[in-house]
This record gives sequence, C-alpha cells and structure tokens, in this order.
Amino acid sequence: ESYNVYASREPIDNGPGADPIEDQAEVIATGVLEGSQAAVHYIYSPLEDEQQAWYYAVVCSDASLNVGEPGLSDGSITNTAKGIPTISLNPPSFTADGDLSEWYDSGIEPFYLATSDNSWGTPHIIGAVNDDNDLSGEIWLAVDENYLYVAADVIDDVYDGFQPDDGTGGWWENDVFELFIGLYPQPQAKHVGMMRGDEPDYKFFFLETHAVNDFNGQDTLAVNGTDNYHHENFGGPWVLEARLALEDIAFGDDIVFSAMDGMRIPIEPTFHDNDGAGWEGNLVGSPTNNDNAWQTPTVWSSTWIGESSVGVGDEIIPLTYALHPNYPNPF
Repeated sequence: ESYNVYASREPIDNGPGADPIEDQAEVIATGVLEGSQAAVHYIYSPLEDEQQAWYYAVVCSDASLNVGEPGLSDGSITNTAKGIPTISLNPPSFTADGDLSEWYDSGIEPFYLATSDNSWGTPHIIGAVNDDNDLSGEIWLAVDENYLYVAADVIDDVYDGFQPDDGTGGWWENDVFELFIGLYPQPQAKHVGMMRGDEPDYKFFFLETHAVNDFNGQDTLAVNGTDNYHHENFGGPWVLEARLALEDIAFGDDIVFSAMDGMRIPIEPTFHDNDGAGWEGNLVGSPTNNDNAWQTPTVWSSTWIGESSVGVGDEIIPLTYALHPNYPNPF
C-alpha cells in the first residue's frame, strides 16, 4: 500500500456529493510507503513568518491501484509559516550600469541562494559547490505594468562565463544565472509540463552578451550594454541588471502578464558554477529540484507578488516529499 497526502486552508469535505479531494486540496506527497510515519509540508507566507492552520487528508491505494476513501485530520494543525522574499510591485529607478546600490537601498528583500541556506530554508546543491565563497548570491525581482526587473549580486571565487566555442557543452556549464518563472496566478497544483496561453511557464538565462527567453527559441530579450541589460564580472564576483519587457516575454498564444498584489506564482532561481575546469555544480531553491526544473514545474519553488497573499482559500502550497527541520508541518 501507498499513500497520497493532501492539505487545504479550508476544511475538507468527505461527505456524499462532495467534490473530489483533488479539487479541494493540494497534493503535498505522493507514493508515501506503508509504515512511513510522517510526510512534511513546507508552509510559507509573504515576507514575514505567520501562524497558519491547515487541514489534511490521506488517501490509500493498494498494489492493484484500488483507491480508498480519504481519511481526514481531526481538525486543523497550526504551525509557523516561513516568511520568504516576494516580487516587488515597486521597482527602484532602473539604470543598467552594474551599480546595485538602488536595489540595496530599495527596501526590497532579495532572494538568497547559498550552500549554507536559502530563502526557502531548503539549501540544495546539485553537483559540487564547496561553500558560500565558492558560490552564493542575492537576487532582486520586481514588476510593474510594463517590465520584469531582475538584479543579481553573485559571490564567486572564480568566474568563467559562457563564450561560444569555449569547449563546454553549453551555457549551462558556465557561471550563469537561470530563472524559471510562471507568470500567472497559481490557484491549483503546479504544472506537470510547461504550458502556454493563460498560464505560461518561462525559463530565462543571463549571459555576458544578452538575456535569453529559452522556451521561445532562445529569443534575445535584452543585450548587454543597452539601457535594458548590464552584465559584468570582477574576476570572481559578478553582477547583472535586466529590464525585460512583458510584451517581449510573451510569445505564441501567451497572455501578457498583469501582476496583482497577493498573486502567488511558481519560481525557481538557479546559479550555475564553473571554476575554470568545467561545470562543478548548481545552487537551486527547491529541495525537490534535482536538476530537472527544465523538465517540470512540479519541482519549482513559489513566491508572491507584492506584500500580501490572496484569501486563504486561494493559497497555494509548495510540493515536497522530504524531511527538513525548518518550518515543516509534520503529520
């Protein structure tokens, strides 16, 4: 036998005529084996820690895939949600010059990726990154009605950026910042595959030469040295600033993003590390991202737009299947 675990900020109805459990709650663990005593639900809130009450359900299936009725928790379970950075609705006055003082002075809380910690309390290393001096960095994100703003201040002991024909297998084997982001409200489960239309998923990467919209045939969003993009290395540490037009980001039948305060969206920032002898490792946000964020948004993290969250009935939870000591809700 195995078990799926669900969670909701509202009581879960298991009575006659009730909606399917998948329509009432989010999946937080699947395939939990019989005999396991716990699964963990990471809970988050915008910017500040807060107390949150959650309702849980467990559904059992046997080897023949027969599914039983949901078993419900006896009331709600309250725990502390970890406050995480958000995407600001108030970008600072933008100048693409590599001077990040306006970001540091903006009051916007940056996202942080390092070996010792990250903004979600789930530091995750792919490959080998030795310590925070080997690779770590802060990322500021903001949005207004026309642009998505990105800035990064990266600590790196050796810088090796991507150059065509440099002998690496591709840009992902160099010192590069990569950003996965879904520009849509996420009221239900995360996408399994990349989607377009009214819920478009994107992947950007930021090279010395230009910023790239990868899923749109590696379309160029901004060129280094222009008013919209600056990328500079200092022999080890490196910085970038980008202003990406929302109308340029959207492609195909994508709806141009319109940000709203309290909107929750999927996101997964990633730093790649090359110390001169080839790719060594990545720093990622999500504990379930095993270098497969390019394949499925189910392993991405999440954050909010602005400083508040939408009504509790619309709140989205992160997916996780692993134990972790920071801010979990065990059941």
